[in-house]
Amino acid sequence: ARFFLPILTISCRLLGWSAFAGFVVLLLGWPLNSFIARRAIRISKGVLTARDKRMRVSNAIIGAVSSYDFQSRHHLTRALYIKFIKFFAWEDRWIQRVLDAREHELKWLAKSRINTILLQALWTASPILVSVISLMVFVARGNELTLGVAFTVRATIVCIFALAQEFVL
Repeated sequence: ARFFLPILTISCRLLGWSAFAGFVVLLLGWPLNSFIARRAIRISKGVLTARDKRMRVSNAIIGAVSSYDFQSRHHLTRALYIKFIKFFAWEDRWIQRVLDAREHELKWLAKSRINTILLQALWTASPILVSVISLMVFVARGNELTLGVAFTVRATIVCIFALAQEFVL
């Protein structure tokens, strides 16, 4: 919110009340940004849960296989576990469990990547939309758009958004 005031102040001096049209774009985009951010948190939890599940299954197999040691009684149980898996021909079942867990994790990772792309697109499009809408309303109100006004408004908005992004990240 603290970044909207400088945008409005500088834009209002150049565009007058037309600058508020760009501010409305920001206000309309705010719920979308909030939705995507909340979704990112939920997706991150899903990725971590899926990764933990895959690691548990993988560690169960790797731990059982790597602990096969005839000289230690401590590892006798794991050695019997491997023999048990092999005796009942459960290798394919265990491999399928790992692959299923990995597939589930990959689905969450794809959701995470899509959400990141949406958030980045919103951050990239916001200053463009604010500039375009403000300038369109400025012209629609019968004002003459000069290069000085257009580039000053655009540069101001881009600078303010860059500053806002530095504070957010």
